[in-house]
Amino acid sequence: MGDYYDMSEYEPLARFIWREHNIEPPLDVRGLCGELDITLERSYDLPADVDGLYMVSQAGCPRIVINAIKPVMRQRFSAAHELAHHILTPSPSPGVECRLPALPHSKTKEDVKCDQLAACLLMPAHLVADEFKRVKDNPTCRVAILANRFQVSRAAMYRRLCEIGLITQYRLNRYGL
Repeated sequence: MGDYYDMSEYEPLARFIWREHNIEPPLDVRGLCGELDITLERSYDLPADVDGLYMVSQAGCPRIVINAIKPVMRQRFSAAHELAHHILTPSPSPGVECRLPALPHSKTKEDVKCDQLAACLLMPAHLVADEFKRVKDNPTCRVAILANRFQVSRAAMYRRLCEIGLITQYRLNRYGL
């Protein structure tokens, strides 16, 4: 089980983005990218160990490429993660691709921050908490209902609920996540 992070730095930013773009759950990552003039595409040509890339073309146009062989929920998170690079990173030089980790599965501090913002964008704490209360009478299926509502994996929703403090670490461990 990975470490949990303080997401408070990214919650206000995610909330601002949702408000400014009149977003309703689930987040339409492709639509948001379009509003921000970012090209989002899927590719079958990325290496299997690469979930996605963020780059800026020579003309200065931002572009996100997502690995099409990954499961749909993974693609959504990867797209949100790459979008977070665009939001958090000062404009990279045109023609420069995002920096890939030197070792597979190694994460830079920037990647951890992008994961945090991606989670906040896909599953804003205030909306998750509201939905959690709304389905309180269905504790057996609550996580599946929330995962479906926000179009994320059950594992991602369990983790987010734990980060927000709506379920305990014990409950999370009990389900093997």
